[in-house]
Amino acid sequence: KTIKTSQVLIADENITLSRQSIESIFTISQDLPGRIISPIVTSIPRDTKHATAYNVASSRLMLLRTDLLFLYTCIMDSRLLNVVETSGGCEDLLMNILAAATT
Repeated sequence: KTIKTSQVLIADENITLSRQSIESIFTISQDLPGRIISPIVTSIPRDTKHATAYNVASSRLMLLRTDLLFLYTCIMDSRLLNVVETSGGCEDLLMNILAAATT
């Protein structure tokens, strides 16, 4: 048997949420269908002198479309996943780029 759902909530093992917090995340997702929802934002500085940083949804806690998770874990080019693995944690950036590319 399989469970059919359009979204999945992923969280690091050290994240604890109340039921109210989870319900709030799902409520926000109703207003922003297809987007990654995360109360945790990571700021990634740009290399240029006058540009502001990129703000991306943190992979420590995010609600995302199941097709994005499938693309990331099963279809994503292994070279990109290898960069994530060896760089020490830029999976949130790669997931956000994937989401932007598919919307």
